[in-house]
Amino acid sequence: MTFIHTVMHILTVFLSIILFTLSFAAYQKKKKVKLLFVSLAFFVFAIKEGILAYESLTQPDLMTLFGHEHILNFIILLLFAFGVLRK
Repeated sequence: MTFIHTVMHILTVFLSIILFTLSFAAYQKKKKVKLLFVSLAFFVFAIKEGILAYESLTQPDLMTLFGHEHILNFIILLLFAFGVLRK
């Protein structure tokens, strides 16, 4: 992996943690389940990117999350869909 690739994973972790914090604070204030799903999606995204960042720093030639990354992406999209489509 390249240096820029690793930096992008790290920046994505920080941004998703910020978005999780903001959306979870909004959920606590408004108590709307839609916001809970959105904040959970950001949380799962932060975990996934954290694993990828760790792997790219410690094992740049070996990506152990490869198959599971697609499952996590699907879960993230489902959580966003529940948050957006829920009335």
